[in-house]
Amino acid sequence: KDVQQSWTRGFGIELFQKTVTFVRLAENIFVRHRGRPLAGSSILDFGCGYGRMIRLMYYYSNPADIWGIDAWDRSLSLCTEAKLPGHFAQSERVPVRLPVEAAQFDLAYAFSVFTHLAPGAATACLAAIRRHMAPGGILIATYRPVEFWRFIDKARGTEFAAELEDRHRTQGFAYTPHNGSDGETYGDISLNISFFEQPGWKVAGYDRSLTDLFQVAAILKAI
Repeated sequence: KDVQQSWTRGFGIELFQKTVTFVRLAENIFVRHRGRPLAGSSILDFGCGYGRMIRLMYYYSNPADIWGIDAWDRSLSLCTEAKLPGHFAQSERVPVRLPVEAAQFDLAYAFSVFTHLAPGAATACLAAIRRHMAPGGILIATYRPVEFWRFIDKARGTEFAAELEDRHRTQGFAYTPHNGSDGETYGDISLNISFFEQPGWKVAGYDRSLTDLFQVAAILKAI
């Protein structure tokens, strides 16, 4: 419970329901955009945390074809302690390439990663992931819409929403860094989906989950 709360601010059956919903969403997106089953595909969990999503991905593919990447060593230690099968490796916070050897992925997903990265760090991560995608591979990256700021104002008792909404409308994103040594690369961010129109990627669409309203899934295809 403590680990789940620390990493996701939720635990137990409610968190499991959200996890299953995203994994099923990912499978549905892959089938729609690749025209074949997810079963047997090579899969990358970018920002795997303690392995919440990977535990369900074993249903679809052999652990030998699944990689979990995270920039925080504590996340990877928890995966190791739990003896999760598959490959796990630590990436740089602002990576150029990923430590995945020669792996090329049919599906990559980044759940609640691009919801926190500064724009420069997000751009670098998109480029790094693209270097390891199979032709036509699909990346599902969740992001926060502009409505997120009013939710945060209400939840935290702050009054920043109007300013951040205006910044989002004029810049295509609004970013506020967290306090700490990684504040230049990590905080809270809302994005227009057009942000993902980066070299090597085509925005193929988006999808939503009714169990996680502020985790909109951008669907990107490697080109």
